[in-house]
Amino acid sequence: MKRMLVYEYMPNGTLRDHLSPSSRTPLSFTIKMKIALGSTKGLLYLHTEADLPIFHRDVKASNILLDSKFNAKVADFGLL
Repeated sequence: MKRMLVYEYMPNGTLRDHLSPSSRTPLSFTIKMKIALGSTKGLLYLHTEADLPIFHRDVKASNILLDSKFNAKVADFGLL
């Protein structure tokens, strides 16, 4: 049996994609704040509200996924 973790499709990729110099469209301040707050809420949930607390030890822009409305989702927190 092989273990795998499957993520839902995130059409806006990662935060890193939008912060790189080659990004086509810069993010507005409002969108940046939305991403920052969403990421913070995700980490707070993992640390304090999950049944077994999970401490993300590799928070970086490439581990923040963005959906079609730029809602942030924390990814790659070492479950495997």
